[in-house]
Amino acid sequence: MYPVVLGAALIGGAIAIGAWSRRRDRRLHPQDFAFAVSAAFGPELALPREVRIRRVFPSIGADLVAAWLRDFTLLDAEIDRLARCGGPQRLGTKGVKAALQKGFPFLVGRGLRQAMFLVWYAAAHDGYDKSPDVIT
Repeated sequence: MYPVVLGAALIGGAIAIGAWSRRRDRRLHPQDFAFAVSAAFGPELALPREVRIRRVFPSIGADLVAAWLRDFTLLDAEIDRLARCGGPQRLGTKGVKAALQKGFPFLVGRGLRQAMFLVWYAAAHDGYDKSPDVIT
C-alpha cells in the first residue's frame, strides 16, 4: 500500500510542477510560448494560428497578436532556410540555435525548442540533411 501511495504522490507532484512551469513560461516569455503553441503538431494544427494563440492568451489585444503573427511568418521563413541548409545535421545544433536567437531574440524556451525541432524535422523529412541547398 505504501509504495502505491508514494508513487501516486510523486506522479501528482510531477504533474503539478509541469503545470507551474507552463504557467511561468507563459507569463515570463509570452511570445516564445505563443510560437510554441501555434507551431505544435497535433489535432489543433488545423486551426488558424490566431485561434490557437487566443486559446492561451484570451486577453491580449488584436494588434499584439497581429505583430506576433508577422514575426512568426518571418520565423517560418528562417526555419525553412535553415532546413534547406541542412538543419542541425549539417550546421550543428549550436549553429541553428544561434541563428534562430540572433534573428528572433524572443525565442528562449519552449518556442526555441519547437523552432529547432521544426528545422530538424524539415531537413530530415525533405532530405536536406543528406543534400543541402547552397548556404546563403
